[in-house]
Amino acid sequence: SMDEYAGDFRIATTVSDEKSNDINKLYVFDSSLKKLGEIEGFAKGESIQAVRFSGNTAYVITYENTDPLFVIDLSNPQKPKIKGSVKISGFSTNLIPISSNQLLGIGYADDNTNPYTDGIKFALFDVSNPQKPTVLDSKVIHNATSEAQDNHKAILVNGKSSFVIPYEDVNFENGYTVNLKAGSIAFEVKDNKINISKKYATKVLSGDIVRSTIFDNAVYTFNGGEYVNSFSLEN
Repeated sequence: SMDEYAGDFRIATTVSDEKSNDINKLYVFDSSLKKLGEIEGFAKGESIQAVRFSGNTAYVITYENTDPLFVIDLSNPQKPKIKGSVKISGFSTNLIPISSNQLLGIGYADDNTNPYTDGIKFALFDVSNPQKPTVLDSKVIHNATSEAQDNHKAILVNGKSSFVIPYEDVNFENGYTVNLKAGSIAFEVKDNKINISKKYATKVLSGDIVRSTIFDNAVYTFNGGEYVNSFSLEN
């Protein structure tokens, strides 16, 4: 993940050493790509799954068995510093700023070896105190997967704190998916909680549900071919 801020270039990455151990790094370079500062080796044995740069702060998610969120202070480019961290099960692959004090994570409930079994996980983080970030709320949609877990373009922002993501709802038996359904999940962040507003799916022959859009207070979800469904946001 890369970012430019106040003339500096910041990049966070995971590399492997000669023994295939994951090593996480965050670097800061000036406009001539001269290295100003770095952090190396945090969250040993884990790999970076999501990064969100916001001004002089970087939020980094790593993963092995839990989902640590690291808050990194970049106000001194020569000396980046980890201010605090918090752990939660599963891991986020996309981070969305809700406000200056809150981050929304969208990702996997456990691991990405079988997303149909593990499901989609939402996590709401309080980052008002960089030294002590906390988890305000989390929600899991079991037996489901979403393009939004790996592609931020699949996250539809409907106002300041309301969102829609496409998803596939399946059962996974003996290595095969059965009863495949697809649609959208509408949810909002309000009063420090993640509220699922509506979840709607219809049976489909094939998946790859990639995008949602809103028109006249109705959500339309579609894939790259012939499939479209819709539902009203009104109760």
